[in-house]
Amino acid sequence: MRLKRIIPLVMVAMLLLSNIPFADATATINNNYITWDEAKIRLVQDIVYDDNSFLYIRLNEGIYKIKKDFNRNFISLSEEEENLIEEKVKNNYYEDMVLHSDLQVDEDKIIAEDTYLYYDGIKLLSIENHIEKSKQYNENSSNNEKDIAHRIYFYELSDRRKLYSIKTYLCSYIPPPYTPFCYDYVIVDGEEVTKINVDDNFILHNVIENDDQTVWFYGNTYYGRYTTESTLHLIDNNYNIQSINDKLHVKDINILSRGSDYLIISAFGKPLWETDLKNKENEGFYSINTNGELNKRNEQIKTVKQVFLASNNQIYCISEDNESIINLTINKEIKVNQNEEKTSYEKAKQKWNIINEENNTDSVIREDKDSLIWYLKDGRIYYKENEKSNIFLNGLNVLMNIVKNIYIDKDGGKWFIALAGISYLPPNGDYAENMNGYMTGIKLSDNENIYIDEEKRIWYFGDDIKYKYIYDDAVVADETQYIRDYEKILHEYSEIDNEGFFIYQKENENHQYEVRVLKINRQGNISFSDFIFDQFIESYFAREGVLYLEVEDGLIKIHNGKIYEMRNEGMISSNMSYKFIDDNTIMFRSYHNDYKIITAHIPSFGDIVDKFKYSDQKILFNGMEIPAYEVDGKVAICIEDLVYYGYKSDWSNTERVTRVYFSPQNAKAVDGLIRNEKNLSGNIYYSDVDIYFEGQKVPDYSMNGYSLVPIDTFSQFGEVKKGEIIEINIVNGDAE
Repeated sequence: MRLKRIIPLVMVAMLLLSNIPFADATATINNNYITWDEAKIRLVQDIVYDDNSFLYIRLNEGIYKIKKDFNRNFISLSEEEENLIEEKVKNNYYEDMVLHSDLQVDEDKIIAEDTYLYYDGIKLLSIENHIEKSKQYNENSSNNEKDIAHRIYFYELSDRRKLYSIKTYLCSYIPPPYTPFCYDYVIVDGEEVTKINVDDNFILHNVIENDDQTVWFYGNTYYGRYTTESTLHLIDNNYNIQSINDKLHVKDINILSRGSDYLIISAFGKPLWETDLKNKENEGFYSINTNGELNKRNEQIKTVKQVFLASNNQIYCISEDNESIINLTINKEIKVNQNEEKTSYEKAKQKWNIINEENNTDSVIREDKDSLIWYLKDGRIYYKENEKSNIFLNGLNVLMNIVKNIYIDKDGGKWFIALAGISYLPPNGDYAENMNGYMTGIKLSDNENIYIDEEKRIWYFGDDIKYKYIYDDAVVADETQYIRDYEKILHEYSEIDNEGFFIYQKENENHQYEVRVLKINRQGNISFSDFIFDQFIESYFAREGVLYLEVEDGLIKIHNGKIYEMRNEGMISSNMSYKFIDDNTIMFRSYHNDYKIITAHIPSFGDIVDKFKYSDQKILFNGMEIPAYEVDGKVAICIEDLVYYGYKSDWSNTERVTRVYFSPQNAKAVDGLIRNEKNLSGNIYYSDVDIYFEGQKVPDYSMNGYSLVPIDTFSQFGEVKKGEIIEINIVNGDAE
């Protein structure tokens, strides 16, 4: 989220008809009733470096150093010292990268023939199983089968040996990076070619060759889209492979240090989804040699946060709450906030943590013709039958892994929009079909801009608005004229009451942003509304039937045809994420540095937010005295009083709008008398009512059925003279 300038809470009218010119959304109301609270604390981010005497720690305030024996507190560094440490950290990072760089081979020399893969005349690999897997991926697809593809990298080992890493793409109709793939690893030593029997879902990141020519494989093993293991393998001189994860029965292994014939590692237990319970017994720190012999160190795992093996052979880590450094070897801890009050931060963090929303967007819930409820959870497809939830995975499982949306057409067919493309479950069908091969003219990677109506039209909102029926060519829709010269805004798919929203913007010559909100309904009808803002809209989303626009310093809410801004340039910045505590409260927190939480609360309608009182100030409105009030340090008049001064007032309960305008008929009845039937003092209430004077929206303060408008507002309609007597003179049409 990138967030710009502060403007107080703004409420402006939203245009409801697509053929009306732009609404001016920059007029502000002095209705600054959002309350902002800040809670912050110093936290540890990383242990970055060490020398003979000190550990160097990155706090949210910069890099500090601390004596390794913890006998002195944190010491700040000069800018020169900090730059020097940053340079050393950078150099160490590159030294700890792969021992042998991976290089891509000449693709022209890759040949797949029959059931074998050749490179430069070397018979590298049997691909018979990969061909069978690819057929399975295409089995339930309506498309013609496409060939598998290969990409090969190699590592230079000692004694002229080469390690080849072979990535095989299995189904080309699923676009990258979601194309299903598998990995194979082959060592070529002269004429001898040996396949390393590692899982095909293991992705190699680091290759470490030892003095005795054994090799460490370090990388990630993927189990579906959601679960990975940091995995360590040992390859002996006969190319036998040993999984250190399996040997220890642990989920993740991290390499802390390496020597010529050993590693120092940390090991963490099995994940909870495994049939075995999480194994704590083998968690800890180990030294492992190139024979696979393990020696457990005495330190006990206390955290899954960063651990650091220092040059004194002692292990340090960061506490779970990021408020301490712990020396695990001598079991000693030092806090970074020993003398600081953190109550407000703890309360804010507790409130932040109880909110389970990953993103503040509406859930996708659909009901089909058979009254089955279909919905998404963690990117997977579920359907509820007889109150029992079932996961749907039949056909093209790869498309099911990160599904973003579901549509149901009028015949009952289900359309699944995934990061990997589009699949379709026919009415009463059992298997989803891969539709990607038919999506000519539609950009599948732009899945947030796809909408499928009940007539089975696939709509795409990009630089053009296009639609297509599944077997037909894409057509540029007439509605494309609505977005000419506009650019689409980054977003998560946004839907309210089964209507999809797609928002575009452009900058005008006044450096304002003309924002066009398009909506499409289930019948495929498109309409739009327009706004002008003085800030760039970064992205948008829908939550609880409300559209939210993200700007540089907060959020803008569009609800019931009105706009509300929750922005604060002094507190909110582009590196902060946010969560909704409720409809009126949002918390913002630093995205990378968990050290500051900002809470913004907007009152509910009807809440008391201020006071007003009757004023002795004499005001003449077009020469006639009118009652005066004081509110928020300003002199104001009651806008409804103008019905006694030649104006008419119309109230729309549907729009929540009062419109006041000059009426020649009412002007005939003006008698110059002051009529004041309102209280002389009272409360100002937070309100969603908008006031329009002569067709323009004006700032107002709601006083229990009436509205006060500051006198300075009327200078745009005529003349306001200030003195002992304030004169407001507005030129209106002649009374008939």
